[in-house]
This record gives sequence, structure tokens and C-alpha cells, in this order.
Amino acid sequence: MSALVFPLVAPLQPYGITPPDPTTQRTWLGTYRDYGVGIGLGTIVHNGLSLIAIDVDDDALVDIAALILGDPVCRNQGERGATFFALAEPSVRSTSLKDHRGVGKVDVLAAGKLTVLPPTIHPNTRRPYEWIGKSLLECSFDELPILR
Repeated sequence: MSALVFPLVAPLQPYGITPPDPTTQRTWLGTYRDYGVGIGLGTIVHNGLSLIAIDVDDDALVDIAALILGDPVCRNQGERGATFFALAEPSVRSTSLKDHRGVGKVDVLAAGKLTVLPPTIHPNTRRPYEWIGKSLLECSFDELPILR
């Protein structure tokens, strides 16, 4: 999965979302070792399915999202909410779900999007993002929920 990981330049901007070649990756590791890391989403990773993230920005919706997703084994947390990792058909597109006031609450992050990974330091809390359950490196793709 390392071909999908990118350094983040302050505050949380991706250096790029095209998977780097191994030489570029080594350069980034040396040059940006003190920056956070993110993962590019939408790349086909398992049985024709893409890695996506469901970014829940409201603490009150985290348990509901976990229930809908079947209590997924892999998520992370920063300032609030949680980001759940899942697999989806490559046709699934990024979208934002808003509440009745028009405030974004849940983002489906797919092809061309990036999400932050632990141990990146959150710019507001100054604390590291943390894994809840297994990290992406510890779980197999078969353990991730599949969205269609």
C-alpha cells in the first residue's frame, strides 16, 4: 500500500495524488520526514475494488456510520468525528452529505481525493491522529466493508 502514501505540506495540503515512483518516494521520505502523511484514495487495491474513506465530521454521527458500515475494523480520528476505510466499486464517486442547514457532515472520499493518516499531527489540536481498531497496515482488505 506504500505507493498510495503521500507527504502532506502544511497545514494539510497534499504534495500530489499521483502514486509516486520508488525514487520519488525515497526522496519524499528524506525531504518531508517531519510532515504528516496522507493516503490517495480510489486506487484499485483488491478484487477490482477501490480503497475509499468515509469521513464523518460530527461526533454524534460516528456510531451511526459505524452501524451502517457494519462496525468496520479500521478507522482513524483527529479533532472530531472519524474516518472509516472501505472498499467500493471504481464507479463510486466522491460526494459530500449535508444536514438540513447545508452543513457538510459526511464525505465519501474516492478517486482523486486524499485523507490524513496517523501519526500526522492535527493542526488544531496539536495531537496526533490515531487509529481506532486496526491500522490499514494491520488489516486485510477482506476485513474492510464493501460499498456498492
